[in-house]
Amino acid sequence: GHLFRRLSRHARATSCIEYFLPVARVKPPSHAETLAELLRGRGHRVTRQRTIVFDALRKGARAGKHLSAETVYERVRQQHPEIDRATIYRTLNFFCELGLVHQADLNGRHVFEPTGTHPHHHLLCARCGHTLVLNADALQDLARTLLRKTGFRLDARHLILPGVCAHCARAADQTA
Repeated sequence: GHLFRRLSRHARATSCIEYFLPVARVKPPSHAETLAELLRGRGHRVTRQRTIVFDALRKGARAGKHLSAETVYERVRQQHPEIDRATIYRTLNFFCELGLVHQADLNGRHVFEPTGTHPHHHLLCARCGHTLVLNADALQDLARTLLRKTGFRLDARHLILPGVCAHCARAADQTA
């Protein structure tokens, strides 16, 4: 099925993410198997720390959250206080280099999410910083048009599109 999700006012204030288009529910593959296969397949070791960090990212993604490195550290530290901040940052950078994790700059915050989650983009309000999550299918028509008219193959896996949200647009219209 599809998921229409609007976060509560409180949740919106803390996460700044609102789902407004249908997002296909995807049952993620077992993260432990996937991570182990991907790491070993590329000649890297599967360590306890890597598995723990990846698990924290997966849990955040399932909850619709993009986690900062500091948030990952805080979540991991609750169960595994022996894992330090430097390990979290090194592991996140390692995952990004391997393409296992996307890094994005949302409203001045560097956030991370596993690449296997549902494909989506972000609409970022330049005025208030509110972020809307846009299903990746919304750009398929644009990609097809570009290919047909120009031969250009759009790589639109994870985009951040700046603009003005409906709330800020209404406020600007009222003051004009």
